[in-house]
Amino acid sequence: GGLFGTAIATMGMLSTAVYVLAMDTFGPITDNAGGIVEMSNQPEFARTITDRLDAVGNVTKATTKGYSIGAAGLASFLLFRAFLDIVNTYSAVPLNFINIATPEGFLSGRLGGGGY
Repeated sequence: GGLFGTAIATMGMLSTAVYVLAMDTFGPITDNAGGIVEMSNQPEFARTITDRLDAVGNVTKATTKGYSIGAAGLASFLLFRAFLDIVNTYSAVPLNFINIATPEGFLSGRLGGGGY
C-alpha cells in the first residue's frame, strides 16, 4: 500500500502502454476505410460494414484515452511526491502542509483544487 503500491501500479499501467497505443491506431484506420468506401462509390453494404468498424474504432479510442489519462495522472502524482521529498531533504523548513499521499490531497489534486 501507500506510495510504493502506487508506484508499482503506475509501472504496471505504463508497462502495457505499448499495447494501448497499438489499439489507439484502430480508430483512424477504420475511419479512413469508411472514407475510401464512400468516395469510391462502393455498394451500400460495404459502407454499412465500415460504419460498424468505425463505431468499434471510436470505442477503442475512448478506452485508450481514458487509460492513458489514468496512467499519466498516477505518474504525475509520483513525480510530484518525489519532488516534495527532495525539497524536504534540502530545505531548512519542511514542506509538510502539502500531503498528496492522503485521499483528500490526492483527489483535490486530481480535480484541480488545492487540498491539505
